[in-house]
Amino acid sequence: MAHRPDELFFGRFFARDGGRRALIVDDDETTQVVLSTLLEAADFCCDCVSNSTEALAALASGNHSLVLLDVGLPDIDGFRVLKALRARRSAHSPAVVMVTAVQGEDDIIRGFGLGADDYVTKPFKPSELLNRCENAIRNHELWGST
Repeated sequence: MAHRPDELFFGRFFARDGGRRALIVDDDETTQVVLSTLLEAADFCCDCVSNSTEALAALASGNHSLVLLDVGLPDIDGFRVLKALRARRSAHSPAVVMVTAVQGEDDIIRGFGLGADDYVTKPFKPSELLNRCENAIRNHELWGST
């Protein structure tokens, strides 16, 4: 079976036939466009929301394998969204990569402590973010959420 180069690099975790969906939670529209364009080029289907209320509603569907979550949201911060998501303990829990300008050491530790699979600070390198997403999904599927 022939594979496209990106399928060989990203494996089944970003394959379109695997039905991978990403939820991008960021109140900045430009960031949403950048992240969705990047992930869609890696064969993800992306949904974008601007606040935590929309994020929690979208996550209730349980059909996302990855969430890119900003900390600075207009209603409830991303840490509280992550805490609520991990408290659900549903059968399907997505990998969560915090993608944020909040980069203090205590914030990063807090994100991991609440169950983030990775923490990427803005600005980021696209190739690094994609690799971190791949690793987060793979590790999350192997080990589950914290």
